[in-house]
Amino acid sequence: MASLPPPTLADLNTLSASRYFLPAVATMAIYECLITLANEVDYVWKTGWTGASIVYYFNKYLFLVTYIGGIVGIAVPGASIEVRRNESLYHGRQ
Repeated sequence: MASLPPPTLADLNTLSASRYFLPAVATMAIYECLITLANEVDYVWKTGWTGASIVYYFNKYLFLVTYIGGIVGIAVPGASIEVRRNESLYHGRQ
């Protein structure tokens, strides 16, 4: 199996920024889901399946799954071990 090239400084900066960005966006999205749940029940859930409701569900909940998956990918210790090892070396930690 071919190994990936070592990450560049830009890659490491992107990884560091995403560790803050992804949880913040997911938190705001979950908050938005909670405060609009009553309206969603009235206007979407009670109307049945239409093209608009399918697009609504796809747009709203796929977004949440994607960001939560991104958080898990960053938070799980073995998810990106090679990048984490190189990041630790970049910051002077062994």
